[in-house]
Amino acid sequence: MNRRNNRQIFRHPKITSAGQLVCPHCKMAFPLTWRRYWSAPWGNYRCPKCRQISHITGNSWWVLTINFVAMTLVGIMGALFGAYVFHNGWMGVFLIFVGYLAIGFSLDKWIDGHLRHLKIRS
Repeated sequence: MNRRNNRQIFRHPKITSAGQLVCPHCKMAFPLTWRRYWSAPWGNYRCPKCRQISHITGNSWWVLTINFVAMTLVGIMGALFGAYVFHNGWMGVFLIFVGYLAIGFSLDKWIDGHLRHLKIRS
């Protein structure tokens, strides 16, 4: 029995490191691009094949902890760099904010594409 008849996840030919989501309605795998990520801020993704909307499941506590620790470390390193180079406290605050945004969104997109799954809205 091949993978499609068994209704298991199959790899999309254009997948690199973007991750993929699998529609719970038609079982089609589609890549999670930045455009799809930004157009679904609350996790409601539309399947490109059947056009049905599905909701992404929540994260585990350990995923949120790793994301918070990574964002904090990048922010602290940015603040120390800003304080050392620019001798300005506000530059450190700005770099903490930029570090939180850059690492937070990148990790969240990766987590959405690799660790989370779509489910049918009830």
